Amino acid sequence: MDFNYVSRGNGIPLFFQHGLGGNLGQAQDLLKDLPCVQLISMDSRGHGKTSFDKASNISFNQYADDLISLGKQLNIEKAVYGGISMGSGIALNVAIRYPELVQALVLIRPAWLDQPNPNNLHILQNLASLLRKNEGEQIVESPEYKKMAANVPGAAQSVLGELNREQSEHTAEVLDGMCGDSPFKSLEDLRKIDIPVLIIASDSDPMHPFEFAVQLHENIQNSKLVKVASRYLQPERHWEEVLSSVRGFLEYYGFIP
Repeated sequence: MDFNYVSRGNGIPLFFQHGLGGNLGQAQDLLKDLPCVQLISMDSRGHGKTSFDKASNISFNQYADDLISLGKQLNIEKAVYGGISMGSGIALNVAIRYPELVQALVLIRPAWLDQPNPNNLHILQNLASLLRKNEGEQIVESPEYKKMAANVPGAAQSVLGELNREQSEHTAEVLDGMCGDSPFKSLEDLRKIDIPVLIIASDSDPMHPFEFAVQLHENIQNSKLVKVASRYLQPERHWEEVLSSVRGFLEYYGFIP
């Protein structure tokens, strides 16, 4: 199948993927000012302008394989891989299953570890259930939404954003497929990763627990954990701190001058 993708800039290839329900614009915008990098992002299946084929292909393994196929199409043998939320899970999946292709990882706001159906994403599964009954707007009446809206309104707004995404007719299948999967099967898999890894996370981010970033850091030997401002509370500062952290990481390891 054909995948919608964008490749911008020149330098070391960096495959950088969007979050669940997003599109390549989210990934490109976050790192758009990163110098000396060929920034490559694609719409995963059922996202943006890449078509949805069937529910069984909504998984971390499939999304990772699609990214590898794009790399082959672009004649890129090795690259840095990364992403936001779901995108960071895809990057981890690639590193574990295709280690020979990965030079480093940039993991931003991870939302999964080794277990499917994580509690932090239960609200999205609840939304998927409501969407199947054509009652998606009723998510605002759920106790978990009300709690999120009271504590971190920006996070609650991001949940509502799923109601207006591209390919909205497939939102339930996409949410169920990805929330019900995991990027790797055991924390032991992380201990096999022996490349530089940058992990970026925030407090005040209920769907991306800081504790997940800590667990990744504790199980990946050559990793660096950076806490940045919350995207939901200080979006401009979040963008600045993420960009600075990624640039410093790539410079430190000699990927960019």
